[in-house]
Amino acid sequence: MTKRRTFLALGASALAAGAVGSPLVAGAQLIPPCTPPMPAGAKVTPFSTRYRQRVIARVSAFDASYDWTRLTNAYAKMRALPSSDPRSLAAQQNVHAWFCQQCAGEPPPADIHGRWTFFVWHRAFLYFHERILGQLVGDTTLRLPYWDWEKSGHQTLPSQYYQGALNDSTRELQPGQNVQRHLPCCGGWYYDLINDVPQEIALNFTGIGGDATTAGDVEVNPHGYVHMSVGGANGDMGNLELAAGDPIFFAHHANVDRLWYSWEHYGSNVDPAGLSSIPAFTFYDGSAWRSIKATQMIPTTKLGYTYDTKVAPPLRFTHYFPIELLPAQIVKGPPPETVRALAASPEVAVSLSRIQYTGAGAFTVSVKNAGKATVVGTFFVVPHGKHAMNMTRAANVHFIVTPAVAKLLAQPGAQLTVARAVVGRQFTALPPAPAKFEGLTLSTR
Repeated sequence: MTKRRTFLALGASALAAGAVGSPLVAGAQLIPPCTPPMPAGAKVTPFSTRYRQRVIARVSAFDASYDWTRLTNAYAKMRALPSSDPRSLAAQQNVHAWFCQQCAGEPPPADIHGRWTFFVWHRAFLYFHERILGQLVGDTTLRLPYWDWEKSGHQTLPSQYYQGALNDSTRELQPGQNVQRHLPCCGGWYYDLINDVPQEIALNFTGIGGDATTAGDVEVNPHGYVHMSVGGANGDMGNLELAAGDPIFFAHHANVDRLWYSWEHYGSNVDPAGLSSIPAFTFYDGSAWRSIKATQMIPTTKLGYTYDTKVAPPLRFTHYFPIELLPAQIVKGPPPETVRALAASPEVAVSLSRIQYTGAGAFTVSVKNAGKATVVGTFFVVPHGKHAMNMTRAANVHFIVTPAVAKLLAQPGAQLTVARAVVGRQFTALPPAPAKFEGLTLSTR
């Protein structure tokens, strides 16, 4: 097992920070030590209660009533703890690194990204992290805020995260800069958070959250895009082995969890029974190591929280047109009435099931016909560190396109291609290659 020295470039201002408006932290890059988060032989107690906590709603980081002084004090105390303390920010960062293959590979431990464990594991991680923060300031009513980046006017990183113990100087995203931008690390591609995120809530669980072997669209679109926009090619948030060392990670993932929560409260949606087969995860709760199962965190009230708002989808795409494919993912061509329906719709949803990708970065899906390539959409896989860079995985992706692009996808002889569009410290762009996937469906409202 590889072990690396832990660097805590915190600066005195970080340790002393206690209120909104304190000086920026000079440096906050924490390098995880790649050691197991739980000591060998530690006693593990099954989770059974939310510790008599009241059910309290997490609110937007833009809510004027949110208590930033309390949160800043909590993170200042967390930063001041030695890395050997499982409550420290360095240890919390290492927990995430350990479960994203940087440290030990798979198996064990199994990577919690790239499949439906993504939702489950991060919900538990947020809960126990939130509990530790509350303990550090003696207030179990503390709840993390969520950064609702899908909402117009909330797309700049909340200013409090550039101050005191909430700051991370490695971020590429600057104060006042819109997170929805053309990413310099990623060939200039961007994702439309405002218009595309609400569409996620109308997907089935396989579409939004994936399955036992496949990532869902939330992970590889808004989640990955925001990570890469905030961190860029060199910042903590731009690489999963470092991301949880930046406090904005937890506000970002609270919003990811809010998307799942919104899906759980939309229509007749019910989480798949298969989630109960996910093995229990173990976290430090501030005083003991606790194992927790997926069924113990669904619904969120079992963990003592809800969200004050939910993301509501637009009208569902209700007319589905599976597109028959020939070998090498070449379109056979649907009936003429399907093409007419696609052309008449103001917008069309494109769903690709189990599209394969290798490594990490921004992956651009294009349709090639008569020698001309047209972009269908881009999905974003956050760098995982050394172990995951050459792994081939699959994701269910969902794009909203114009009728013109949909018509190209339905043309006989059309072929989908995928290319990695990332340039930067760790990547080189890869030329387009035939995409490998299991199904293509076009749908209209």
